[in-house]
Amino acid sequence: MKFKYIVIGILGFSNMAMADISTLANHFQIRNTYFSVAGVAATLNSDNIRESYPNLPGNEFIPALNSAQINGGTGGLQLESGFQSKFHFLNLKTGLQYLYLAEHNQQAAPFYNTGFFDSAFMHQVTVNALNATLGVSYDLSSQFNIYVDGGVGVVFLNSYASYATNSDGSDLININQNYTQNFTWRLGGGGVYRLSPHWGIDLGLHYADFGTVDYGHFATTPALVNGVNINAPHFNALLLTLGLDYL
Repeated sequence: MKFKYIVIGILGFSNMAMADISTLANHFQIRNTYFSVAGVAATLNSDNIRESYPNLPGNEFIPALNSAQINGGTGGLQLESGFQSKFHFLNLKTGLQYLYLAEHNQQAAPFYNTGFFDSAFMHQVTVNALNATLGVSYDLSSQFNIYVDGGVGVVFLNSYASYATNSDGSDLININQNYTQNFTWRLGGGGVYRLSPHWGIDLGLHYADFGTVDYGHFATTPALVNGVNINAPHFNALLLTLGLDYL
């Protein structure tokens, strides 16, 4: 008799669980895939570019006069594709996103006088980022919704830089092209205005962090300092996007 009641109890619990799953499935519906393409206007920034010397452990210097930074505007392109689902009154989106940014910022900014020489630095950085994204949107009307989203992934930074001993940019010592691969993340939001059931105009604003740009090792004189390593910490961007999406 006890075994009979146990079996009945298990069956009853299973029926309740299946009913709950069925109810959840009715609320959670995968609608369709989506694709979006957008132009990007970006404001780029970083902490002060730093130089360090292999032969002088612990000695790291920050630019003093006209502090050198990654600092300026650029344009780019953003592509994204994924799936959109419906859960109660919210829309859930998961996707894969590609971002391209090109930034060029030439400077003749003297570093702090280290006792060996003053120096100037000129540089260019290109950004290629691939992110897995997750977003939530809410329909304000049949034509307009607002959203918040974010993503994590990997970014490839291609840097090109020249280093000179004189602060006016003359007496060129070395030119480097270097590649840096970093973890990246982004967070932001925006709104979509639907032109039709399938097409919409998407306006968004996001913050993206790209890590540290490593410009590599540059030869210097006098030889006793054994060259200089240069990097730009906390390279980041504020991204304004405007594009079309298709559901």
